[in-house]
Amino acid sequence: MNESDEVLKKELVKNILANVPKEDIEKDRPILEKMDISSLKVFSDTISQTHERNDMFWALFEKNIGIKD
Repeated sequence: MNESDEVLKKELVKNILANVPKEDIEKDRPILEKMDISSLKVFSDTISQTHERNDMFWALFEKNIGIKD
């Protein structure tokens, strides 16, 4: 991953975490950091439209859909 991708990824993670409940930030951060950029973009777009984390959508990511180790 190049430097601009890293910056984009950090910005997407930051934007997503701004919309999750405070008590979930530390639990969610490691999951978000494992996601690829395209998955983060989809998730970020969804949050920007709804202004909240959709728990069903989030559950998919917690089950490693869109996460590359």
